[in-house]
Amino acid sequence: MAAPLAALLSAAVKSIAAPLPDIVLATPLSAERMRSRGFNQAHEIARRAADNLGCMYDASLLLRMRHSPAQVGSALTERERNVHGVFAVDPLRLGELAGRSVAVVDDVMTSGATVAEVARVLKRAHCISVQAWAVARTPANYGA
Repeated sequence: MAAPLAALLSAAVKSIAAPLPDIVLATPLSAERMRSRGFNQAHEIARRAADNLGCMYDASLLLRMRHSPAQVGSALTERERNVHGVFAVDPLRLGELAGRSVAVVDDVMTSGATVAEVARVLKRAHCISVQAWAVARTPANYGA
């Protein structure tokens, strides 16, 4: 489903007439989750969407430093706590982000805690803007 979802995402991005980012990234999975799934769905969608839009895609710039619990059923504060400090920019490549605009792709966004943490990390690396691109948005009744 990655190709049709990327096509829909690309069309949505084009329709908003915002400047395209310099770099497209995917929300990385933990090694544990990657082993259990066998693939990163955000990566599969992001690389295709970047190609559709003529943007650069980078699969290794954004890192997941540790596994975090699944967010399903968690309250917002717990979600924020679960992802705090989980992401980092490859320290050998920090200079590649200064002054650049970035889009981060995830398959589903619920509370926005993950993308907020990723954006915080990217802004600390001196990105000038961070866009969040999600294929699906769930209702915000998490943990209620």
